[in-house]
Amino acid sequence: MSRLPQFMQRISLKLKLLIPLISFSLVVFFILFWIAHHYLINSFENEIRKRAETIASTIIYTCDASQDPRQIQRLVTTLNLEREVNLIVAITGDPPEVFASSRVQWVDKRVSSLSQIPDHAYLLESLASTKGYKYEKRAENSFIYITSFKVTWPQGNTRLIGNGALLVELDVSALMVDLFHAVLFMTIGLACSTFLIAFFTFLIIRTYILRPASAMQGVIINRASGNLKERLPVFSHDEIGSIALSLNQMLDQLDLESNQRSIVEKRLRESESKLMDMNTSKDKFFSLISHDLKSPFNAILGFSRLLQSDYHDLTPEQHLQFIDRIVEGLTNVYKLLENLLDWSRIQLGGIEFKPESLDVGLLAFEIVRVNKLSAEKKKIDLTIEIPHNTLVYSDENMLKTILRNLISNAIKFSLPGGSVRVHTLSSTESDRILQGFIGIAVIDHGVGISAKDLGSLFRIDSGFHRKGTSNETGTGLGLVLCKEFIDTYGGQIWVESEEGKGSTFIFTIPLS
Repeated sequence: MSRLPQFMQRISLKLKLLIPLISFSLVVFFILFWIAHHYLINSFENEIRKRAETIASTIIYTCDASQDPRQIQRLVTTLNLEREVNLIVAITGDPPEVFASSRVQWVDKRVSSLSQIPDHAYLLESLASTKGYKYEKRAENSFIYITSFKVTWPQGNTRLIGNGALLVELDVSALMVDLFHAVLFMTIGLACSTFLIAFFTFLIIRTYILRPASAMQGVIINRASGNLKERLPVFSHDEIGSIALSLNQMLDQLDLESNQRSIVEKRLRESESKLMDMNTSKDKFFSLISHDLKSPFNAILGFSRLLQSDYHDLTPEQHLQFIDRIVEGLTNVYKLLENLLDWSRIQLGGIEFKPESLDVGLLAFEIVRVNKLSAEKKKIDLTIEIPHNTLVYSDENMLKTILRNLISNAIKFSLPGGSVRVHTLSSTESDRILQGFIGIAVIDHGVGISAKDLGSLFRIDSGFHRKGTSNETGTGLGLVLCKEFIDTYGGQIWVESEEGKGSTFIFTIPLS
């Protein structure tokens, strides 16, 4: 008994329904078969009994009507011609004698000498009965019917009344064959009916129970594998349909909670990422202050003290040389402070984006004019190839900062005697430039950038910076600042470079 529940747990729902359905169908089949079988047997027995009673009633009526033994014998001989009649025997008298029989040789013979008469004891008992007597017996292929009756015989002017007994034996082999065929057809019919009922019952169970259950299982498996959009199909509006609707509502609620949890987790990850970036930015900021800002001041203080202490011992050329170094250091410090201030204001949200229509060509010429002195020192040719009245929509200070950093970097990393070119690109000239934007390219033919360093250019946490071709110092903060400003108005910035062959920095900006 303890194993049965475990076994039932292992089989499928279909088998759990099929096993009792088949069992119930078999029980119903055997009950119906038993009822129908008994009904057929009783019907056939009644039919045989009626036939025997009809023959007996005919003989008894003829006996009462004719009172002529010869007339009765002729009737018996006639009835014997019917195929189902095996034997007819009529007896009377004391001692009992046969006065009519389908076997003519038995007529006028004593019953005691005729042992061949079947069940002759019951026949004699019927003869002796004064209250009426009936006896029935069904053998394998025969049916025996015995009954008592009154016999009236004429004798002179009087009539003698005595007891008589009649035996009718019928051959039922043909009827048994018919009964077998009827039982066979009944069995086939019941089996087919039971099968059809069971089959249609299973179809109903499969349609309204197994199919929804299988669909529910499929949805649960698909959701477990990651398909969270799966919902249970509603096949009907019954209890199972109500369960499917309730489960769908529950799945909708779970998806809603899952989406809300995903949004919260995403915000937490974004906040964590921002905190990490802020922490990295803070470290970089303090590094710049402690190192990159301190180093130029050390140089400025060194040259200033030399001028102060050895001013009269130095030549005029040395005075100018030291002053140039001091001016160069102050210029670098000013640029660094300018970038640091802009970057820190971005981090604090202190820079307000105020876009307006600007002529990018005029702004580029203004930046070139500021950087003209450093370009002339390295004999670098600065060329602006921006068509007149090229209007863009941007913040003026941000755009100036972007152009200033890119052009000054191009000069810094160009070889003496080289060239720097600034020109525009349209969306038809580059697949990366979106419709409604224009590209500004700053091209130099300097030292270029190695492939492994390209991914570190626009990240403050990379710490990537190097000296220019004339040992100009740098922090790498300028490119980070450029990307921050370009992202503000939805533009892009990228670089195309090959070490030893120069670099091309391209950024996009909305057209006015």
